[in-house]
Amino acid sequence: MAWTIYIGQLVFRAMIRTIEIGFKLIGLDDHDIGQDDVRAGEQEYEKGGKGKKTGDKVEDHPNVVVLSTDIHCQGCALKFKRRALRHKGVKKAEVDMASNQMTVKGEFTSSELHQHMEAYPHYKFQIVSDQHKPKETSTVGLSVRLDCNGCIQTVNKMKGKVEGVQEVIVDAERNHVTVTGTMDEDSLVKYVRDNLARNVEVVPAKGGKR
Repeated sequence: MAWTIYIGQLVFRAMIRTIEIGFKLIGLDDHDIGQDDVRAGEQEYEKGGKGKKTGDKVEDHPNVVVLSTDIHCQGCALKFKRRALRHKGVKKAEVDMASNQMTVKGEFTSSELHQHMEAYPHYKFQIVSDQHKPKETSTVGLSVRLDCNGCIQTVNKMKGKVEGVQEVIVDAERNHVTVTGTMDEDSLVKYVRDNLARNVEVVPAKGGKR
C-alpha cells in the first residue's frame, strides 16, 4: 500500500513538471497568465503617465495604436497585454478577443511598438491604425549672451538642428532669442549650451508668451 502511494506521488509530480515545461515552451508562465499581475503592471505605468486620466480618449495619450494578431484564448490576450505594457512609454493596453485586436496607448512610436511585439516568437502583428495627438505650438524666450555674428548664426541654425523649431528671432542688442514651434524648452537650452558653451536662461518671450 505504501509503495502504491509513493508511486502515485511520483507520477503526480512528473505530470506537474510536464505542464510547467509546456507553459515555458509556449511562452507562458505564472505571471503571464495572472490577471492580477497584469492589472498591477497597468497601474504602475498609469502612475508614471503625465497628467490625469480623464477618459481614455486620444487627447489623454499622444499615441493610440491598434494592432491585430491571432488571439486564440484568454491566456494569449493576457500575454500580449503584458508584453505591450513592458514597452517603454506604454501607459495602457486593451485586448479585444472578438476582433483579434489590441489597442495600445501612451508615448511611443508605432514602429518601435510593432518591433517590440514582433520580437515575441511565433506571433505576427499588423498595425491597423495609428493616431497621433498633434503637438501644440508654443513660443519660448531665451536669454543668452550673443557676442558676434558667429553666435547669431549658431542660434539661427536651431531651426534645422532642433526638432520642432519653426521660427527663430534673434535680438542681439538685448541678448534675447524668441523661438516658436512644437519643440520642448530643454532641447533648446541643451542646444545653446552645447554649441555656445555659455549659460542660457528660459525667460518670457516677447509679447508675454513663453
